[in-house]
Amino acid sequence: GWRLLGVLEWAPGFSSLGKPPSMSSITRDTYPPEARWSGPQLLAIARGIALALEHLHASSLSHGDLYAHNILWRDDAAAGGGGGGGGGGGRKKPHRASLRAAADESAAATAKLSDFGAAFYYGGLPAEQRPAFERMEARAFGLLLEELLERHDGAGSDALLAPLREAAAAATRARPEERPGFSALARMLAGSG
Repeated sequence: GWRLLGVLEWAPGFSSLGKPPSMSSITRDTYPPEARWSGPQLLAIARGIALALEHLHASSLSHGDLYAHNILWRDDAAAGGGGGGGGGGGRKKPHRASLRAAADESAAATAKLSDFGAAFYYGGLPAEQRPAFERMEARAFGLLLEELLERHDGAGSDALLAPLREAAAAATRARPEERPGFSALARMLAGSG
């Protein structure tokens, strides 16, 4: 049978984006009262996570536990700290040069996925069932974007935040088949900045 093994990089300088849910929030993460991000920071975080999830789902892998407390970030987003999420931009069969590019992108990342304890492979399922897993994770991503937008510090124009709002609305559509996949979400978020 299949054995899936993941190796995560050491990420010095990164910290958790949020805290686990509390008894009062139940299923939503909690944040310190002072947790606020600028528009450029929010966009860099969202872009990075969308790219990482695009990469995972291109390989039929689901993170399975997409919450702020499972995202690491560092406070250099506004300074142009990349935004890549440690994914390879959807490359399925990397060669040496693209592995180097992925490593460079990861080193410049502002946000990275962490805690893959609930991750799973769904590529063995019938092809018509596979999109459901990406659309389910897209909803979690949309809810995460809504949480982050609530913590916007006011810095950055409304035009800068428009792609975040658009992606959040699209990813949380009630009908799963109407939700975009992560390639489309990453393109929405790339439309600004």
